[in-house]
Amino acid sequence: MSDESDIGLVSATISCMHVVIASKSPVKEAAVKKGFLMLFPEVTIVFECVAAVSGVGDQPMSSDETRTGAHGRVAHARTLSPDADYYVGLEGGIEEMYGDFYNHGWVVVESKDERRGFGKTFSFALPPAIVRVMREEGLEQSHATDKVLAKSGTKTGTGTIGPLTKDALTYADWYAPAVVSALVPFVNEELYS
Repeated sequence: MSDESDIGLVSATISCMHVVIASKSPVKEAAVKKGFLMLFPEVTIVFECVAAVSGVGDQPMSSDETRTGAHGRVAHARTLSPDADYYVGLEGGIEEMYGDFYNHGWVVVESKDERRGFGKTFSFALPPAIVRVMREEGLEQSHATDKVLAKSGTKTGTGTIGPLTKDALTYADWYAPAVVSALVPFVNEELYS
């Protein structure tokens, strides 16, 4: 069978699902919706956003801390809405590599029976001016981006990726493929059992 047929079979066996997004961020909500609807186009999905905390600092400074934050959001979301089919945690962070600071995000999807899938966004080097403001003023990346680029609301709008790509990509665009990646084990259960 082709990959499309396999996805169709999985979708055909599910008529409705409840997905809890471990954030109230409208851009994270948009990314999760886009990812789920790409892989489950025939399924009726009820999305619920909850104000889950990550358990890490406002500005994760490594890939490990960022992934831990996404997982922490899922764990907290389970306590806030215990009867969902899937829980999705998204966390953005930065990591110093090769002399630059790279922006990235992790996505954790967990099913009601505690199976997990993980996805990661692509990374990009932050401009030195943004890193400098983060270090000197202790600002979170999105706030430093707003200050350096004279913008407002990048955290809940296009993200840092938006203005840096002249809005060719948005925060939701950046996260959606990582959501799809995190869903791979759930649409290929026979390969991950």
